[in-house]
Amino acid sequence: MFNNGGQLMYSSVDEIESTVDGDGLYPQPPTGSAHGPAEASWNYTADPPGDFFSSFLSGAQRLANGNTLICSGAGGTFFEVTSESEIVWKYINPMTAVGPTVQEIPVGNNNAFRCYRYTASYPGLQGRDLTPGAPLELYPVTIAGTAMAPGVPLGTDSIVITTTIFADSGVAVTELYVDTGNGFLAHSLYDDGAHHDGGPDDSIYGAVLPPVLGGGAVSYYVRAEDSVSQSVTDPVYAPVNAVYRFHVVPCGDIDGSGEGPDISDLVFLVDYMFNDGPEPQIMWSADLDGSGGIDISDLVHLVDYMFTGGPPPDCQ
Repeated sequence: MFNNGGQLMYSSVDEIESTVDGDGLYPQPPTGSAHGPAEASWNYTADPPGDFFSSFLSGAQRLANGNTLICSGAGGTFFEVTSESEIVWKYINPMTAVGPTVQEIPVGNNNAFRCYRYTASYPGLQGRDLTPGAPLELYPVTIAGTAMAPGVPLGTDSIVITTTIFADSGVAVTELYVDTGNGFLAHSLYDDGAHHDGGPDDSIYGAVLPPVLGGGAVSYYVRAEDSVSQSVTDPVYAPVNAVYRFHVVPCGDIDGSGEGPDISDLVFLVDYMFNDGPEPQIMWSADLDGSGGIDISDLVHLVDYMFTGGPPPDCQ
């Protein structure tokens, strides 16, 4: 039996071997004497005792293997102990009055009246599918595989951000925050198959950002929230202590300085084309007319842009 403990402020599970006669009847004890036995034949308490206490509900079941299954009802905790009081396993009931609990979130309001162990041979289970199903708990919203493309974007490139978002309770909010130098701005992430995100409803979300024409450093992070208002960011501590970063190469930044086009890029291109100088660090950045290659027309395009008001570089 489960002894709730009451004012003792700790509970116990006690085994009582009742005194019976050959007919299974309880003999009347002598006048003034208590019915036996004088003490429990087996007892389980925690060490220290206060670690195991349920002032109401609860129960215990002796199992076929000699262990004891205990339901500490007030906290919805189920556990099995050996005859030496060793805990074999323990499980906290994740079901509450309002539904399943999200994993990693402290559980409350999960009282349980009883729990029982049924073997696979139990008659009530015959003809039923005993294949394990999904977890009772809800997994918290998660973000994984966040990536951007192209790997080294030019100032004329659109930038694609993709990520994978899961939530057992349903994804409610998906946001991409991007900072190109003026603070973070929110962009929507879509799982519709139209934003480089794979197919619709495949948990892959995408957003297409416009070109960062002037180039420079770009920071971003992803935020998601599920239908029970649990939220997470990727990276985890964004934006205070962690964000993703990449560098956009301006079209015409031929010398890799992070700025351009300027006179040093013009010198670099002349040196490369006529004096066997080094290649541009990002070859695309020297395709100034967008023709798909580097030739004299790119040099003419750059000179025209810098000195005669010609059109700006248009790398492809």
